[in-house]
Amino acid sequence: MPYVETYYDYDIHRECFRVSDTASYTKTTDTLFQLTNTVSEVINYFTAIFSIDVIRNLGNSKVGIYDNGQLLQLIDFNENTSRITNFSLRLNYNVEHNLEARYFGNDECLASKSNVLPLLLEIPTEFDTYLEFIDAPADGVIFNPSQYEYLTLYLTEGDGAPIDGATIKVYVDGNETPVLLTTEDGECTLSAPQHWSSTFGVHTFRAVYDINSSHLGVEKELTLYLGYTASLEPNQFKYIVGQTPTMKLTAKRYDDEPIANMNMTLWRG
Repeated sequence: MPYVETYYDYDIHRECFRVSDTASYTKTTDTLFQLTNTVSEVINYFTAIFSIDVIRNLGNSKVGIYDNGQLLQLIDFNENTSRITNFSLRLNYNVEHNLEARYFGNDECLASKSNVLPLLLEIPTEFDTYLEFIDAPADGVIFNPSQYEYLTLYLTEGDGAPIDGATIKVYVDGNETPVLLTTEDGECTLSAPQHWSSTFGVHTFRAVYDINSSHLGVEKELTLYLGYTASLEPNQFKYIVGQTPTMKLTAKRYDDEPIANMNMTLWRG
C-alpha cells in the first residue's frame, strides 16, 4: 500500500510530497543547534561552544556545521548519539558569522536544518595595548639637548596594567636596525649616549611592540626638535657711530616653527 506524506525541503525552501511503500511520518527530524558560551583566551581567535541534537533520527548519518554557507566540520551522528553539549569551534573576531547545523538524513529518516545562529565578536579590550613616551615634551621641543639624555617608554594593557618582560623595538632616525629594549614593570629606557646623538637638530623615534597571542601590536612615533636656530637680517652691515641700525632677529625650531618670547643677545666682535 503506497503512502503519501508531506515534508519541508530546506534546500529548495518548499513543501514537498513523498510517496513510499511504508508510512514514514515518524521519520521526519529536527536539528537543534544552540550557542552555549564563548571563550576569549588568545587574540587570534575566540572559541564558541555549542550544543547539537537531532530529534527522531534513525540509523547512521552525519551533521555538517556551516558558516556563511561553507562547510566547517562533519560530525558522525546516529540514533544512539546523545545530545552533544560541548562542541567547539575556533572563530575569527570582527567577522559576521552565520552558523548552521545540517543533518544529512538517510534511507530511514529525512534531512533537516537548524536555525541560523548569527555571531559577531569584537576583539576584547583586555587584548588592547598602549605605548607612550612618558617623559617627552608635548610639543617635542628641547632647547638644551645636553639635559635630555634618555627616553622612557611605558607599555600597558587595556586595563592599565603594565606589561613586564616585553620586547620593544625602537627605530632611531630612520635606521632600519632597531634598538631592542625589554620592559620592567612596563618601562624601558632608551639612552641617548648609547643609541642616539643628543645633538642639535631633528630626531625621530618609532617604537614597535609586535602582536602576539596575548596582546595587540602597537606603534608609537616621536619627533624631537633639539635646540633652535637664530638668524639675523641683514647678516652683514656697517655700523656708523651716531646712527641707530635696524635689524631683524628670528628664532625658529628645527621644524621651521618660529619661537615666541625668546630672549636673544646680540653682540659685535
